[in-house]
Amino acid sequence: MEKEEKQRTVLLFLLCVPVFIAVGYFANKAYDARGYDFAAYWQAAYMVLDGKDVYNADQWISVRTEQQTALHSEVTFQYPLPLAVLMSPLGILPVGDAYTVWLLFGQIAILVSILLLFKLQAIRLPFFEIVVIAVLFLFRPMYTVILSGQILAVLLFFATIAMFSFYRERWFMGGLLVSFLSLKPSIGLPILLILGLWLLARKSWKAILGVITGCFSLFLAGAIYNPFWVFDYLAAGQHLLTRYVGMHSTLWGIATLLFQEHFLAFLFAGISIGFVLLTMIRLFFYNKLENPFAVMAAVLAGGLLVAPYSWSYDQILLLVPLFFIINEISKLHGYWVGFIFLLGVIVFAASLALMAYSLQHDVWSVLVTILLWGLSVYFAEKQQSLTKISTSREKMEFV
Repeated sequence: MEKEEKQRTVLLFLLCVPVFIAVGYFANKAYDARGYDFAAYWQAAYMVLDGKDVYNADQWISVRTEQQTALHSEVTFQYPLPLAVLMSPLGILPVGDAYTVWLLFGQIAILVSILLLFKLQAIRLPFFEIVVIAVLFLFRPMYTVILSGQILAVLLFFATIAMFSFYRERWFMGGLLVSFLSLKPSIGLPILLILGLWLLARKSWKAILGVITGCFSLFLAGAIYNPFWVFDYLAAGQHLLTRYVGMHSTLWGIATLLFQEHFLAFLFAGISIGFVLLTMIRLFFYNKLENPFAVMAAVLAGGLLVAPYSWSYDQILLLVPLFFIINEISKLHGYWVGFIFLLGVIVFAASLALMAYSLQHDVWSVLVTILLWGLSVYFAEKQQSLTKISTSREKMEFV
């Protein structure tokens, strides 16, 4: 069985990688990389190599004008400095070539994440896997992340690898890997906060140490270049929350959209976020949820809900809860019912995207996150209840 899985994995890579290369090549020809999100990453990497300050507005705009990159970006770099340092090798290449390489890397990261998630599926059929992979690349945030060159593909990879480390009880390594989500603090920090509740509930001190070590290592990666980068980063990005208020696909976005009065919006958001956090606390401390797959599914969806700042393309992280739910549905009703659910989610996400064009905002895409979070919590609780019943029966039989 293991040999067949390896052969299938090799075959999928042989089928997909040439397509990924073609996508990267033609995307570079059809689109100007300078106009996409990747251009901001590239410019930051280029500036780091050139000894410039990515949080200095004058220097950022000067390089932007000189290179004609990141023309749609803010007046400074909007990510932590360690991201620019880690991506500095791409700054050596011309922006177009770097874009092609990054697109290939991102697509492979997504494919590896999907293949790892397949390993956790109760039902595995070769044809079914190929069809699912093809359909998954139609998921709305998927092509947005790929073509714009967003960092989310890499964050999905780290989250998935971290989950497998937890499965293998490599707690320190799992914590270390998941800490890379902090490279996008707006969603990474809420996710790490909720995950920390689970690690605290099960007293996984090694994993907590791994998270702390990883975050501190990333801080040092930036501090070597600029010891005060955290203060510069906070000063540079403090206006983003207010500039795009009411446009985020989060509970904060819904609150601002529904209530014009700031107090009512804040109250609604506070109650909603409190409900999500209390549900997660109940899941971890009362239900004693142990399965890392169920945990990561609920954590990623919950983190996106409570995040203060998140766009619809961040929903690529929902691949983990999506796989978890499909797995649970497949065990109960068969894999084709799971596949129909997948199609339904993809159509639902696409419908909300079309609606966003007419409404001029994308807040309602949060409904996809709410749906997958709710189902993840439901199936996680159901799974844990069955585990408790099974454990009780084993104890009774032993007695």
